[in-house]
Amino acid sequence: MATKKLKTESGTKPEVPAARDAAPATQDAKRRPLKTFREGDVSATIWPRQTLVRGEQRNFYSLTFERSYKIPGQPWKYTRSFDVSDLGNLGNRSDPGQE
Repeated sequence: MATKKLKTESGTKPEVPAARDAAPATQDAKRRPLKTFREGDVSATIWPRQTLVRGEQRNFYSLTFERSYKIPGQPWKYTRSFDVSDLGNLGNRSDPGQE
């Protein structure tokens, strides 16, 4: 497959040729989080994914962190940047089974 040079804009990723050939995902097939934990304004979300490894389906998990904040008169906003004061909430959960 021939590839051509892709034009990119600042802050965006170039399109990968293989992704262009893939069929679009249906609403049910889209990735959904396995579990989200919240502590104060910080949340941690576990994302599952299945990958074929040596002909066998394997489950892998990734973890993302997010912090919410509110500016008066505007809707809630979310960021993946943390202040020093947020770091305690990232590791504050003493009981992982706690909701």
